[in-house]
Amino acid sequence: MPFLEARALFKRGAKKVIGTDISEEVVDSARLNAKSNGASGVIFTKCTEENLFSGFEIKEKFDIIIANLPFTNGRVVGKMLDPDLKNPV
Repeated sequence: MPFLEARALFKRGAKKVIGTDISEEVVDSARLNAKSNGASGVIFTKCTEENLFSGFEIKEKFDIIIANLPFTNGRVVGKMLDPDLKNPV
């Protein structure tokens, strides 16, 4: 979960927000942004492509899970989309 979404959830009252990403660089940047923006309840951890929860031990239930997943590659999507949707304006 990118930093902006995590921070928005925290600022709107979420007591704890856990963000994961497959990139260590993204996680490091998100941690720095959270610290410098006063979002102390936002935790970021690196995960694997196969498991969004691999970066931490799940001991609790989540109220909401938001994910921006790559669900398919462009070749398949290009075949499935209406031709007018391939090149949005």
